[in-house]
Parts: sequence; C-alpha cells; structure tokens
Amino acid sequence: MKIRRAALNRLGEHTIRSGAPMATIEEPLLPIYMYHRYTVESAASMLGGIDYIYALRGDKRTPVKWESATNQRKALDALSATLKPSELTIPKQVLEAIPPRPPGYGRHRELFPRTTGDGFDPLSPATVASDVTIGFVLELTRAARLVAQHAVEPALPGLEEVIDRLTKATFDAPVGNPYEAEVRRTEERVLIWSDLSSHG
Repeated sequence: MKIRRAALNRLGEHTIRSGAPMATIEEPLLPIYMYHRYTVESAASMLGGIDYIYALRGDKRTPVKWESATNQRKALDALSATLKPSELTIPKQVLEAIPPRPPGYGRHRELFPRTTGDGFDPLSPATVASDVTIGFVLELTRAARLVAQHAVEPALPGLEEVIDRLTKATFDAPVGNPYEAEVRRTEERVLIWSDLSSHG
C-alpha cells in the first residue's frame, strides 16, 4: 500500500504525454490505484486456506491441514488495512486535473465507472477497491471454509469473526475529512450488499 500511495501522490500532468487531453490522466490512474489488487487476492486466499498435497498411502506425509490461525489473522489485518478511508481517497491534485473526456476519447473498460455524469467520480474508485477486498474475503466457497474450519478447529477464525473484522474496518474506521467520511459510507454500502448477497 505504501508503494501504491507514493505512486498516487506523484500522479499528475507529467504522467501523460505532452499534448494529450488532461482527461487521459485517468488511464494511468486506474492501474496505479488498483496496484494492490493481486496482493489482496493472495492475502484473501489465506483465509480458510488449505495446505494440501496429493499424498499416497504409506508416504507418511500429512495430506491436508488448515492454514495456521496466526497466518490467517495476519492476512485479515492486512486486508482490513486496505479499507482505511485515507487509503482510498484520490489525491486532490489528481481530482483537479481530470476534466470530462473530450470528443474522440470515449469511455472504455479501463476507466472507473461513474455515477456523476461526464465529470470524474471521486467515490467510484473507492467502491471498486473496497468491493475487491470485501468480495475476495467473502467469496462463497471461502466463507464456507471459514465456517467449516472454525467448527472443526475453534481456534481458527470463523466467518463471524471475519465479518466482524470487516465491519469494524469499515463502520469504525477513523476519518480525517468529509471526503474520507463519504468513502467510509461507500465502503459500508459495499459491505452490506456483499454480506446480503453471500447469505442469499
């Protein structure tokens, strides 16, 4: 997250080629903003994670075991940190540099979605990023494994603990300004809808 934030803070007019529309700053913004996506996916795989081998009878190896409680909770700590509202804001200098897209530079799939019409939506990136973290954590088969592992090994985190942690990471997150407060509300909505959809 530190590398990502440093790159976001350096983003600006110099990021695009001379003579390019300022609106095209959004193209490099998306991959920089979502730089942590694959790390999130990897960390989420620790939750309810199973370490297994294709053991053979007589080889005296352990065929399957749950990821340790310590590693799972460390992963949950790291995932919760990606939900800090201060991490999901866009730097002011970037927001002030992205006008609506000019003719000939239409919208495409490598841009953030918008609910604000032509203008850049400063909350949409937070929706996407929080949906990535929360979506990976509450993925249905992972949720089922969390329930199963806690039933068999009560020392391992269960689904209830994970949901409680996500709830604290969103609803109880400290905010330093109105932008961060609105990002937190955005995350709360993502969590509520993800939790509802994962429970049918």
